[in-house]
Amino acid sequence: MKGILEILNEYEGGRLLFLLYLLCLAYLAKNEKDRSRRILLVFLPLLCLAAFLLPPVYWIYGKIDGVRTYYRLLWILPMALTIAYSGVKIFAANLRTGLAVICALVVLSGQFVYSNENILKAENRLHLPQMVLDISDFLMNETGGEETMAAMPVGLVQFVRQYNVKILMPYGREMQMGSYYNEVYEAMEGTDPVNASKLCEALDRYDCEFLVIEAAKKVDGSLEKEGLTYLADVDGYSIWYCPYAQEFRDAAAQYMD
Repeated sequence: MKGILEILNEYEGGRLLFLLYLLCLAYLAKNEKDRSRRILLVFLPLLCLAAFLLPPVYWIYGKIDGVRTYYRLLWILPMALTIAYSGVKIFAANLRTGLAVICALVVLSGQFVYSNENILKAENRLHLPQMVLDISDFLMNETGGEETMAAMPVGLVQFVRQYNVKILMPYGREMQMGSYYNEVYEAMEGTDPVNASKLCEALDRYDCEFLVIEAAKKVDGSLEKEGLTYLADVDGYSIWYCPYAQEFRDAAAQYMD
């Protein structure tokens, strides 16, 4: 039960928005006369919230998809709709004043969206970091626009996925959650300095054609001696070509022929 309450607290951010929703829910439970609206805005959300708080539901969900995404069940709750509808009903006689009060309550109980670390100042019309565009374009120029596998720092992967689907990666954004294992990720991010030999072995096993790594990153050993070919520095990242993947591709093409 403790884990469920922690998820609930993190979901509401420790703010007043969830409390405001519960107050509006109680108001509608007492004052809403329309049967269909009571079912949609009161009874069904209460049923979903009760199910969310049940330890057996938490346990079953954890077995199916993992408890990290358990908070998504709360997306079912029509919080915005309930608060807005309740506000209109409460302040029906003076909607202008009511609108100002509800907006103030929502603002004060929420969080400033631009303080989030994932909100970045736009550098281009795509609203993606410019270095991601430059690195991705470089890789596509190297492959002639063909699909490729590239290992790169975890901070770039979510943006690369948005920009170019032809650049495959051995791991995704899930690595930021902390309890997943990936050999390439561990070799790149797990040690400082990076062990060149272990990294190249992992790249080989995952058929990575390119390695993108911070230019300032310390490396124990030589990537060149391990068989990689340095291509260029792009926006503070060094790009290396891995011949292992090409050998694998050539062998596969020969087999298919």
